[in-house]
Amino acid sequence: NVMGRSWGEKFAHHAKCIERSTQEITLSMIERGLEKGDLGCENSISGVMLREPFKGARSTVLYQGFQGELDLLQSVIAGDKPLPKIGEHRGVPGQFSYQFFDNFVTRSLSGEFHLPPGKVTRAQLEVAKEVLKRIDIIMVLEEVSDHIVQLEQLFKWPAKVLQFRKKVNGHAKDDYKKVSREQEEKFKSQNQLDYELFEFGKKLAWERTAFAKSLPGSQIPPPTPPPTAAPPHIEMSWPSVEPEKWPWRQVPSGQSLQLLPFIPDPEDPPQDPTFSLVNPDTNIMREIERPPLHPVKRREHIIWVHLHNYAGTNICEKGKQAGERISTKNCCWPGDNVMGRSWGEEFAHHAKCSERSVHEITLSMLERGLEQGDLGCENSISGVMLREPFKGARSTVLYHGFDGELDTFQAVIAGERKLPKIGEHRGLPGKFSYQFFDNFVTRSLSGEFDLPPGNVTRKQLEVAMEVLKRIDVILILEEVSEHVIQLEQLFKWPAKGLPFERKVNGHNDDDYKRVSPEQEAKFKSQNPLDYELFEFGKKLAWERTNYAKSLGGSKLPPPTPAPAPTPPPAPVPPPAPMIMESWPSVEPEKWPWRQLPSGESLSLPPFVPDPQDPPADPLYSLANPNTQIMREIEPVPQPPLKRREHIVWVHLHNYAGTNICEKGKLSGERISTKNCCWPGDNVMGRSWGEKFAHHAKCSERSTREITLSMIERGLEQGDLGCANSISGVMLREPFKGARSTVLYHSFQGELDTLQAAIGGEKPLPRVGEHRGVPGKFSYQFFDNFVTRSLSGDFDVPPGQVSRKQLDIAKEVLRRIDVILILEEVNNHTVQLEKFFQWPSQTVQFSRKVNGHSDTDYLTVSKEQEDKFKSQNALDYELWELGKQLAWERTNYAKAMPS
Repeated sequence: NVMGRSWGEKFAHHAKCIERSTQEITLSMIERGLEKGDLGCENSISGVMLREPFKGARSTVLYQGFQGELDLLQSVIAGDKPLPKIGEHRGVPGQFSYQFFDNFVTRSLSGEFHLPPGKVTRAQLEVAKEVLKRIDIIMVLEEVSDHIVQLEQLFKWPAKVLQFRKKVNGHAKDDYKKVSREQEEKFKSQNQLDYELFEFGKKLAWERTAFAKSLPGSQIPPPTPPPTAAPPHIEMSWPSVEPEKWPWRQVPSGQSLQLLPFIPDPEDPPQDPTFSLVNPDTNIMREIERPPLHPVKRREHIIWVHLHNYAGTNICEKGKQAGERISTKNCCWPGDNVMGRSWGEEFAHHAKCSERSVHEITLSMLERGLEQGDLGCENSISGVMLREPFKGARSTVLYHGFDGELDTFQAVIAGERKLPKIGEHRGLPGKFSYQFFDNFVTRSLSGEFDLPPGNVTRKQLEVAMEVLKRIDVILILEEVSEHVIQLEQLFKWPAKGLPFERKVNGHNDDDYKRVSPEQEAKFKSQNPLDYELFEFGKKLAWERTNYAKSLGGSKLPPPTPAPAPTPPPAPVPPPAPMIMESWPSVEPEKWPWRQLPSGESLSLPPFVPDPQDPPADPLYSLANPNTQIMREIEPVPQPPLKRREHIVWVHLHNYAGTNICEKGKLSGERISTKNCCWPGDNVMGRSWGEKFAHHAKCSERSTREITLSMIERGLEQGDLGCANSISGVMLREPFKGARSTVLYHSFQGELDTLQAAIGGEKPLPRVGEHRGVPGKFSYQFFDNFVTRSLSGDFDVPPGQVSRKQLDIAKEVLRRIDVILILEEVNNHTVQLEKFFQWPSQTVQFSRKVNGHSDTDYLTVSKEQEDKFKSQNALDYELWELGKQLAWERTNYAKAMPS
């Protein structure tokens, strides 16, 4: 029974597989930590329910009456106290106590439930993840109605009994108050492994649900589609103007997570009265502006993290207009100015919480790297402005005259030379130089500003992200007008002074030319952590803005809605480490993704040589000018492109391959007459009855008669990895690709039937030809089409594409040289210019080929779109990977010499 106890029965024992696989009992539960022999039983199906970890722990406190022991148990877990003797708690033996509050789920699934307090590690987490992967049914309590189709389809339970309408063993809201906010915060900081496992479990739950939905015959209304990646949702009551109730303040405190800027400084307050604002006779008081005529009405002090050249001066001006009392030097705390320097004043020092929380100054800035004791001050609100990292670095170059040193700094960051001695640059001490060009924001927020060049790692990034989560106001300079409502609602600044109408310390276009494209490209390749932090910050900024809007009473014109996710203007970290020891090379064999194990060595079907290649029939030979196949080739272009490698383009049908073909022709490629497909191997491998119709493989494609050829069918053995070739592919949002296929090939009448076949609700009907596509190709376009196409398993039956095919498709995609994303294609065309050596004037995309109108799009219904997205989860996952790989290629191409 509960925790393996049977209340004194003589038959008390831990039942294992041989007992549980009988049919006397058809459903049995294990309500204790898993042990050897509990799972993997014959003729069995397993299941588990997960929930938000703190809520589970809170229920245990309330149901079992642990209120009096919780503080003690948390001290035990932290190692502050020894474990006391605990008595029985409402049916739970005394030996089970701390385990419920110390990564309970990780303990339970890993087989190591009884580890001592505070001793659960990532080793147990990894085991727990692998166990969870192998459990059949995974449900998440907070979204259980979305997942009950698993119970219907996999357990065969009737749909009518499955709705979850009431709590069992529920508690009232007043009960919840018996667990304090401090205990909740401490729990969350001590249970990080369980929170990671919970996030992992939610993904697996949606995977199981998507599979269950694909099975025929469900009587449950379709669940909502899986949520897209988004910032973690924080439960909150009606929006509050009180800072302590703001939702981002409900996460574990920065101090509890040992985030350096939130840990109190033991030397705060300073003992020297020179630094005191309390004494009006000190020199420091001369640094403060006179009290404003209309002071702002707010009890909290603002601490603004002024990232250097990130528009802090503009914020200072706005604060002064809004009625803040500030210092005379750009709002920096007296004695703690730019980079912590106070130009030789006797009171120069780094001001911490005890000083900043006084009300002599109501807005102060930190224009240096964060340190111990800078944030988390009482009665304070914090803020920061972020911007596109290269633009911030460029402003620093121009404002401080770093033009002459930038190449040197970049070489130092790359480890190519030693850091030279640098003098002062317009107010910046010489010791601050390379830091501005080496993941500057990550350094600034993490508390490790002065790490040596090139030594910022994901460790600092993770700290910086946690710090950023705990900052109250987050603005993005490039979209600042959308976010100024935060200043109005959270800082209480008047709306009339908030539009950002001009630059402060701005530069013009001629100034920008002082930083070369090569320096820009190198900066972006050396600062991936700052770009990842920037993308993360944009999400948090919109979270704050939407909350501020919900407070009501704004005098600002309503901001436009938060934009849909946009292509990142800069790199995102690749899923696997880039291999880039030397300066980026123009030689394909040195490109970093080509250093991966070969596709042939991994037995990826498209890279495994075809034993039938080359074909024996001379009909297929381009070597003989008298063969009929030669009539399918365009004349030799003038001038022809100078490149020794043949391009093999994977033309996913209706994924803009025609546009690529046109650009290739304009660039001097020799192509075939039929949309760049190899003669005899056209759309879906069909050649409209020509006697030389066949599937062309490497030995043919590597000739120089044709320099660009397309494969517009599912990949097969022998298609990729050809000698002297470069490969490419265009990806796009999967539903848009499918919709184009519906419209271009007139599948409107069959789409519902095909989706029912994919869902297993109907047999696959016989389908005729659709505008050049043979009848045997129909459902494939709407059932994880890209995964099918790349994996070498294009003709898997409807609804049968699995993670096996997805994993192969991912590995194939990692080995393709050029990867473009249609929705952000002009960000990536540098790949065509650098890898294919196409002229820059031909590679920009300005129009659609085979485009459709908005009216056409209405012929595919919202219900059909929703069903497509739920049935194509694998393609969406592949698309996300493809976007990361595309940026990896683009950043490498930008870094290549011209």
